[in-house]
Amino acid sequence: MEANEMQGPMENQLEIVAGICFFYPQVTNEFKPTIGQRFEALDEVLEFYNNYAREAWFSVRMHSSKKNKDGEITRKEFVCNKEGSNTKEWIGDEQKRHGLTKYGCKARLIVVRSKFGGYAVTIFDEGHNHPMTSPRRRHLLKSHRKVTKCHKILADQLNVANIPPHKQFDILGLQVGGIENVGCTQEDLYNHRRKVRNKMKGYDGKMLHDHFLLKQERNSEFTFKIQANEEHKITQCFWADASWQAYKFYGDVVIFDTTYSTNWYSMIFALFMGVNNHFCWCLSK
Repeated sequence: MEANEMQGPMENQLEIVAGICFFYPQVTNEFKPTIGQRFEALDEVLEFYNNYAREAWFSVRMHSSKKNKDGEITRKEFVCNKEGSNTKEWIGDEQKRHGLTKYGCKARLIVVRSKFGGYAVTIFDEGHNHPMTSPRRRHLLKSHRKVTKCHKILADQLNVANIPPHKQFDILGLQVGGIENVGCTQEDLYNHRRKVRNKMKGYDGKMLHDHFLLKQERNSEFTFKIQANEEHKITQCFWADASWQAYKFYGDVVIFDTTYSTNWYSMIFALFMGVNNHFCWCLSK
């Protein structure tokens, strides 16, 4: 690995204590927290510290808290994302190892509730026991990644068109002049799609039925039939719009296509298609 791949901002100050290297990001004062600095709410603290971390090329997360008898947070700690030690977590029956390596980093920011309201900075440890991230990976830092509302709208539209998240990511990259400017990763788009699908579970059948009713309301010739099992899960459905009437005139050229068998529900999609005397599609069911 090249030397410049191990470094963050070129102005980082290096200090060796007891044989351990500590890296001190050199950031302009406007982004740097100071002892006694006051904030109205914890969200403001996180936003300020995260902006500082963006300039210093590391990622942050919320850590420990203390509450009073009324349940109000009186002390909050924010840490570098490389704080702690490497652990393993279980997700279902699969063992997953954290992708982020921990170094036991002690860089942190601590605020306490002020008797005058809001929160004040009491501790700011800015030394890291690891180099900052490289310029090429700066956009991958977790606390700086976000799937924006615009990203979600476009991703939802592309999901309807059956375009996978990794291709959605390429499209976003083209729009903003490079994947480093997207502001999120492919994994974030996959996670968004999974969340949307999880919200639909248990309601997708009703959504389909409501959609058919709406189509029927707009077009009296639209017809449909839904069949469910004893668990009230859809096993089959059929629908056709007004184009079925073309069968009276062009019923001698009809294609029955069942090649559309790959979908989320593992249900075969059978399409009826007809061709008129101009060799144009005129029948679909």
